Amino acid sequence: MIIVSDASPIIALHNIGYLSLLEWLYGSIKITDIVEAELEIELPHWMLIDTNYESTTYQSLNVHLDAGEASSIALALQYPDSVLIIDERRGRKVASSLNIEIIGLLGVIVKSKKEGKILAGMPIIQALQKQGFRVSDELIAIVKERLQE
Repeated sequence: MIIVSDASPIIALHNIGYLSLLEWLYGSIKITDIVEAELEIELPHWMLIDTNYESTTYQSLNVHLDAGEASSIALALQYPDSVLIIDERRGRKVASSLNIEIIGLLGVIVKSKKEGKILAGMPIIQALQKQGFRVSDELIAIVKERLQE
């Protein structure tokens, strides 16, 4: 399975010191050159830059999405068995309509707990919220139930 990520989940995890969560869970992830430029961080060795996306697909997606989202979706389309980590509602909707399997940052945290990579997810979510990560109370309740915390 190939994991592709948009910039915002990476930035959010980096800001709270949990970027390695992605490595613990997936081993490596692919990002586009456009996402790399958006990150403005030193990339760890397990984050691989992949420019294997079609420019026409990227350009058509970029009309309605930001450049990082468009390039990430275009890259995920190149790998039929890929999973795309993306949080923005519009990007998730487009990716789903293209039959791309998606997971959001909260899903990554739930998966990490279920696989024993972390002991608790709520402290990570609370740290994200302190950094400006917006999530509804209803979604927090659902995630808390899935985390069994």
